[in-house]
Amino acid sequence: MRRGSFDHNVESMTDFIPRVGSFFIVIGFGLFILFIASDSADMPEFDYLCLSIVSIGLGLIMLRRRPPPASAGRFSFVRKTRENIRKRREEKDKPPAPDKGAS
Repeated sequence: MRRGSFDHNVESMTDFIPRVGSFFIVIGFGLFILFIASDSADMPEFDYLCLSIVSIGLGLIMLRRRPPPASAGRFSFVRKTRENIRKRREEKDKPPAPDKGAS
């Protein structure tokens, strides 16, 4: 039986918090625009400024909980080539091992 479009699993909740953070950031920028408008009308409302700073800060904190995106592997060839060049340089710069049976 389907309960609705919202699936109650852990994956959807971890995606929900960053979305709310994005919402707070948008609201914060809107409040900041209202502050600029009230300031240009020579009646500054500093409540808008304070609420916008708090809203943007809260939104940024919530956005940081977003997991990093998976690697697309677009530059894996370049990365492997750099690693191979680095290994060759390390082997080239490594001093040769002394012969133990030459004495």
